Amino acid sequence: MFFPNKNIPPCPDTDKYVLVVTKEGSFWRRKRGTVRPSVLNEKLKHNADAMKVCSPAAKRIAAKLRLFTNRLETGRLHSKIYGRLIKQFRKAGMTGLSCLEGLELQPRFPLEGLLKGEYTITVKDGLLKLQIPIREHTVKRNSQLVSGYVFELVLIYGDCMEENSLRVETTTSEVFGIDENVGECEIQMVLPEKEWMVLLKVSCVEGKEMAKSARGYGMKVILVSGG
Repeated sequence: MFFPNKNIPPCPDTDKYVLVVTKEGSFWRRKRGTVRPSVLNEKLKHNADAMKVCSPAAKRIAAKLRLFTNRLETGRLHSKIYGRLIKQFRKAGMTGLSCLEGLELQPRFPLEGLLKGEYTITVKDGLLKLQIPIREHTVKRNSQLVSGYVFELVLIYGDCMEENSLRVETTTSEVFGIDENVGECEIQMVLPEKEWMVLLKVSCVEGKEMAKSARGYGMKVILVSGG
């Protein structure tokens, strides 16, 4: 009920009411939360829940990946992982490693920019097999210092939403000469029953040392469980 601004009745209860003044008149209104508890907007609450789950999950995944990113220019790796996790969480109410399929750890220097040869992946009875024909131009020679290259499969598995759940396993190939033109690289890896993702890393070699420039590396999530 409106009252003329000059004839406003006394406040019924200063702890529960607030005066609202308008051009048409004034009235006493119950304060928010005094009629029923204030409730967060459902969307805001959902976003808060997503952030609470996805931020630490992204941190756990990034920590495992950092074991293999020396000399790589990964940029804001945590943010890229978090973005994918939270997108999946908002859509499905849960998240995991599967949403990281195709993730390039070096967007500026993608895997396909370095690995020119085609590779094939087969999975049978829980065994992953990676095959790469070794040819003269299998790996791009970005520098005259590059003398060879090596392949590495990185397996990360477990529940990223649980503390201390993620595990890592790796398998590395022999070193191939940059001009080598015969043979095939084959790497096998046993896959776990838990959720997992597999990354392929290519690292160039300069003499007896690993390449100093980020251009000498490529790393990407090439397969995920259920993918």
